[in-house]
Amino acid sequence: SDSTQLDEAGREEAGRESVAWQLLGQAHADADDDAAAISCLRRAVAADAQNLAALLALGVSYTNELDASRALDHLRLWLRRHPDFASLAPAEEEVGKGKYDVWARQADTTALFLRAVGRAPHSADLHAVLGVLHNLSREYGAAVSSFERA
Repeated sequence: SDSTQLDEAGREEAGRESVAWQLLGQAHADADDDAAAISCLRRAVAADAQNLAALLALGVSYTNELDASRALDHLRLWLRRHPDFASLAPAEEEVGKGKYDVWARQADTTALFLRAVGRAPHSADLHAVLGVLHNLSREYGAAVSSFERA
């Protein structure tokens, strides 16, 4: 039907818009302009909530901006929306509520990603996230090891 075709075309357009914002955000991140990267990446996720690359990049950019709480929110959201790891992540209402301190959330998030690595030990994305998480907790040796595995 016409409405189905219109819905499909709208989703395709949103996907293209999301990728464009993601690529612009990544370019800003590569130039060490994380504030601009965050703005673009947020628009990418607004256009397509399933844009996993944009969610992951947001987590990294928030880390670079020393916003651990938002970094953790986006990394956990990435895990929850990833089809291979969604079952590991806590329910949506548990994420971002700030019911416990950032260090406890960081430790819990690291544990979630370590379990995910158990499922996919060769995933570069998972090892990169672990590097970011170890950096957040100031475990620099572990961060270097994770980045090397990525």
